Amino acid sequence: MRVGIYTNLNKDQNGEHAKHVISLLTQKGAEVVFADNTDENIFGIKKVKIQELSQYSDVIMTFGGDGTVLKVVREQHNKSIPIVGVNCGKIGFLTEISKDELEKAVDDLVNHRFEIVDRAVVSVEANNEEFSALNEVLLSSAITTEVGVFNVKIDGSSAVSTKGDGIMLATPTGSTAYSLACNGPVIAPNVNAFIINSICPYPVRTAPIVINDNCVVEITSDSKNLKLVVDGKMMVDFPNGAKVVLKKTEDNVKFIKFENDTDNFYQKITKKLKLWSVSYES
Repeated sequence: MRVGIYTNLNKDQNGEHAKHVISLLTQKGAEVVFADNTDENIFGIKKVKIQELSQYSDVIMTFGGDGTVLKVVREQHNKSIPIVGVNCGKIGFLTEISKDELEKAVDDLVNHRFEIVDRAVVSVEANNEEFSALNEVLLSSAITTEVGVFNVKIDGSSAVSTKGDGIMLATPTGSTAYSLACNGPVIAPNVNAFIINSICPYPVRTAPIVINDNCVVEITSDSKNLKLVVDGKMMVDFPNGAKVVLKKTEDNVKFIKFENDTDNFYQKITKKLKLWSVSYES
C-alpha cells in the first residue's frame, strides 16, 4: 500500500502525529510519501508537491481539521484516491480518526478493514473558469458594509430572489459547515440533495431550500463588488455583476470509513455539535 501524508503544522505541532503514523506505516511495510510545497523535509522520506500527492498514493491521509481535508481535495486533479483524516482540530466532521486511535487506524488501514464512501461534488462555472466544491459555493459581497441582490434559477425556473450578504449552495457534506451557521438544515451524506441558503437576508423571512442534486442551479446578480468563494477559498472577483452555474459532477470524492466505527452519522452529530440529544441520569 502507498500512503500519501499531508499535515497542517498549525494543528499537528511539529508534525508529531504524522511522524508517529509514518513510523507505524513503515513498520508494516507501507510505502509513504508526504506532501509539502516548501524546501524543508521534516520527515526524512520522499517529498512531493501537494498537487502530485494522488500520483504517488493509494490512500491519502491528512492531519489537521476539515479545512485541511478541503485543501487536499481541492489540490488533487485525480479525486478517485480515497482520503482519511486525523482530527487535530476541534469538531472535525471530515476527519475520521481521533488522535488516540492512530495505532488501530493504521492497522485497519494496511489490512484493508475499511469501506469507501462517496461524497457529492459540485461543478462551478464562472467567468469562463471551472472549479469544484465539496462543501459549499458562496456568492457574496466583497465589501462587508454592502449588501447585494441575488437571483436563483433552478432548472431554468426562477426560484429565489433575496437581498443580503450573499447566497450559497451547500452539499450534504457542507450542511454541517457554513450553511449550518446560517440556520440551514443538516442533511445526511447519503441523501441526494443540495441546499440553497441565504446569508443574513433582508427581509429575514427568507428560508433555505432543499433541492434534488440533479438540478442545474444558476445564480445571478447585478450588484457590484461581489466575490465567489469555493470551499472557503476566494476564487473570482466580480466588479460588475455575476453569473455562476452549479451542477453535480459525475466524480465523487472518496472517503475511508473503518469497519469498527460504530457511530453512525446521527450519533456523530450528537457528539460533535450536541444539537439534539441530551443524556439524563435517573
